[in-house]
Amino acid sequence: MADPPPFWPPAPPPSVSESSSLGLYLLLGLAGLLLLGLGLAFWRVRQRREDCLPLDREDQALLRTARDALGYLIKRRMRRLRLVIAGKH
Repeated sequence: MADPPPFWPPAPPPSVSESSSLGLYLLLGLAGLLLLGLGLAFWRVRQRREDCLPLDREDQALLRTARDALGYLIKRRMRRLRLVIAGKH
């Protein structure tokens, strides 16, 4: 019996114009990654500067309340968890 035809036809060989534009795409990709890295670095520096701002008592109380509420919800979920052992049957 003969093999069935492949699902996807074979890809055509790249043309000369496509192979010459690969260098351009590579340069554009590297420039994009460089700009993304620089943007993330500046964003990180800005976040660190904003983190140094002092919090007033109201902000601290709100953060404590949110932390306590999250802790309560996590503890409540943990009580419902059961140990599950999966084995080969």
